[in-house]
Amino acid sequence: MLNHAALTLANIAWLLAAMAFVIMPHVMRLPIWVSLTCAGAGIARWWIARYGWRTPPWWVMAALALAVAIGAWREYGRLIGREVGVTLLIVMLCLKVLEMRKKRDAIVAIFLGFFLAVTNFLYSQSLLMGFYMLGCVWIFVATLVGFNRINTEATLRERVVPAFWLLVQAIPLMLVLFFLFPRLAGPLWRMPGETQ
Repeated sequence: MLNHAALTLANIAWLLAAMAFVIMPHVMRLPIWVSLTCAGAGIARWWIARYGWRTPPWWVMAALALAVAIGAWREYGRLIGREVGVTLLIVMLCLKVLEMRKKRDAIVAIFLGFFLAVTNFLYSQSLLMGFYMLGCVWIFVATLVGFNRINTEATLRERVVPAFWLLVQAIPLMLVLFFLFPRLAGPLWRMPGETQ
């Protein structure tokens, strides 16, 4: 199956850049094989978009997903928990980007990227991390704007300016949720035996 018209090289490059930015804070915590798998998937996806190659067949993607699950089990000794959950989310997002065939697949990958941005707060709730994740969300929204352009390729300005105004419009809702959402006594992600 050939690539969908929305999966242009520019749109793929924006998606790969957004993914790289959101994964970067996790890199020091990830096993080296995860980083290499994600880098390989990103490079392969770029080549697919650049030269119009076919995406890997379903059985290759299924084998890769199984290999990742086995690797995570061997690395962590379990498939439940904060570290293994974040690791699986990162690798599965990279594999999702590799197997994208339609615009819908790209939208799913972008929304998974938003979810992945939140996982950085499982490790750090600093103000610096907050601003960094805001930047990541801005890049993902700009990527989403580009994927939703019809018949024309979005310029840099046509991506980042609407994305900025969409984020500005979200500030009132963010403030309402921040001040009215109930605070829980402990983190939801704590598992037995974990210190944080």
